[in-house]
Amino acid sequence: MRKLSDINIRNKTIALRVDLNVPVDKFIVLDESRIAAILPTIKYLQEKKCKILILSHFGLNHFFCYLSDLYKLVHLLWNNTD
Repeated sequence: MRKLSDINIRNKTIALRVDLNVPVDKFIVLDESRIAAILPTIKYLQEKKCKILILSHFGLNHFFCYLSDLYKLVHLLWNNTD
């Protein structure tokens, strides 16, 4: 299987499909382990000067989710990739 490091991705736009289905209660993320698991990949892409488009879904039994729920996840990602 090819690895991300086997491909020339410098300065490319990357669509990264991730699983951000994390448990949330009243806008508080209860388990950040899935977020923590994708951080090394995001940091690697940043080092390669990539533009990153993160794709995910949030929630299993809903046809929609509140933007504020997703904002919390984006905020966690943003603060952990400096």
